[in-house]
Amino acid sequence: MNDHPSRVTGVFLDEQAHEAVLLIDGENYRITEADFRTLGFSEGDWLGDGELEAVCKAAERLRCIRKAMDCLSYGDMSGKKLLGKLTPRFDRELAASVVELLRKRGYVDDAALSARMAISFYENKLWGPLRIRSELAARGFSSEDVAAALEPLETCDHTDNIRTLTEKKFGVLDLADYAQRSKAFAYLYRCGYESADITDAISRLEQEER
Repeated sequence: MNDHPSRVTGVFLDEQAHEAVLLIDGENYRITEADFRTLGFSEGDWLGDGELEAVCKAAERLRCIRKAMDCLSYGDMSGKKLLGKLTPRFDRELAASVVELLRKRGYVDDAALSARMAISFYENKLWGPLRIRSELAARGFSSEDVAAALEPLETCDHTDNIRTLTEKKFGVLDLADYAQRSKAFAYLYRCGYESADITDAISRLEQEER
């Protein structure tokens, strides 16, 4: 049995992309430049089964990295959500290592992303903290990141948001009418505001009407 059945017949470096292509037995294996340096193979080298397997794993790793970057090109996402995008196609351990690599390189930053999303949901969608918490959790952010993202909203006066929401939904609202008041309360609760915040905001709106 030949211990070195495969031979590297060509090596091509793409320094701009930080990638390398190894031509082995007539097949191209594209890998990262970092993996190429680690493997240390050169043109003319003979590869055993284990060495060829290492090249195959490196090529699969680059495919996983490219897929991850493609996913991120459509918009930032949490590490957990990105992992979920990768695992149907790649081994979970490989996918997790790629997510961690992109986290170290700054492409994945759950804390910063969850904070930006929380402010965006609050200012643009006018959602309250409860709904924002639920949405961030559904997008795969950790409880710690969610709590930190919501911290700036804890001291906010939600009156302006609540006023805008009720005006958009109900138009001119007669807060003295119990039925209308109840409908508004239920709607604002669905938007993610806590009962105490809704009550306080409605009281302020009533005072403004007087």
